Amino acid sequence: MCSVDDVAGVLEEVRRGLRRGGRLTFIEHVAAERGTQALYQKVVRAPWRVLGDGCDPRSPFLDFLRESSLEVDGFELERLGSNLDPTNLVAWGTARRG
Repeated sequence: MCSVDDVAGVLEEVRRGLRRGGRLTFIEHVAAERGTQALYQKVVRAPWRVLGDGCDPRSPFLDFLRESSLEVDGFELERLGSNLDPTNLVAWGTARRG
């Protein structure tokens, strides 16, 4: 979802495609919390988007997910890989259609 222009629209389409109680399982890299890797992500954002086929290391995926009509069952944040990788913070979990 990091390179999708309309994340809210995609999440709405996912919701439409799910049956009631159907689950979306996700793993997506997200923006780091302020005071951690956030400044690094901000600095490399523009070149990373060019090199990474539109990938945004400051992806606000979790904000879009919380604002969507899906019910978030829960998620965990985990760092994967090197701190030099601006996409190493990932959120994984599930959401469902109510």
